[in-house]
Amino acid sequence: MTVARKQVGWGFWLQWAVASTLTFSLNASAIGVMARVLGDTASVSIGFALYGGTMAVVAFLPGFLQWVILRQ
Repeated sequence: MTVARKQVGWGFWLQWAVASTLTFSLNASAIGVMARVLGDTASVSIGFALYGGTMAVVAFLPGFLQWVILRQ
């Protein structure tokens, strides 16, 4: 049994590269902002909340954008 597979074109790879680059730069910016805020924050509980929120975004964003592209 042969399965017909759709060939992906340059548009798909360009979208994938743009999404990956965008998420990399957004994640780097988020981590940089978090480091500044944590350096200025005296409260440990606020620091942990910011760290957890930022890490959730860093983990979620690349997968979400790649899912949007693959969904097409």
